[in-house]
Amino acid sequence: KRVAAGDLDIYLPVRGGDEIADLTRAFNDMAQRIREGRESLEKARDELAHVNAGLRDANRALETLAITDGLTSLFNRRHFQESLDKEMRRCERESRPLSLVLLDLDHFKEFNDRWGHTEGDAALRRVAGQVMKSIRSTDMAFRYGGEELAVLLPSCTKEQAAEVAEKIRVAVASSPQPPGRFSVKTTVSAGVA
Repeated sequence: KRVAAGDLDIYLPVRGGDEIADLTRAFNDMAQRIREGRESLEKARDELAHVNAGLRDANRALETLAITDGLTSLFNRRHFQESLDKEMRRCERESRPLSLVLLDLDHFKEFNDRWGHTEGDAALRRVAGQVMKSIRSTDMAFRYGGEELAVLLPSCTKEQAAEVAEKIRVAVASSPQPPGRFSVKTTVSAGVA
């Protein structure tokens, strides 16, 4: 009855050498094998849970990589398209405004031609950092193209978005440039819809 209830920590004393003793030994062996099997299953379950946790973490990391621009750490263009469609539907459903700011680094091709792509990449990272400092946690910033960035502003009117665009423009223009041989100021132009 105890084994049937799941208690496998049982050992029946073996007395004598008759058929009942043989049956008792067989029962003890069976209980031992079931106990070992349960321990093996529990160990395998724990290992599987550990592997599954690792896979979940890896999948989250892959999901993040799939929607993030590697250079700027902003969301990428593909995620922009998905987010724009989703936010447009949600804001329409909830009768809320949705604004979009498009930013372009001024004269970026000439910047890259003169100072090199390494400096161009550094400028893009600096601008992306200023964008992130200038927006709300509910807003989303994206690298839209080579030197174009986009910001989605849910629940934000066009007038409010224009203020955000100006805040970003001023922040980029007034941000300190890193020391070195390049002292060219980076500026951006912005459009709002």
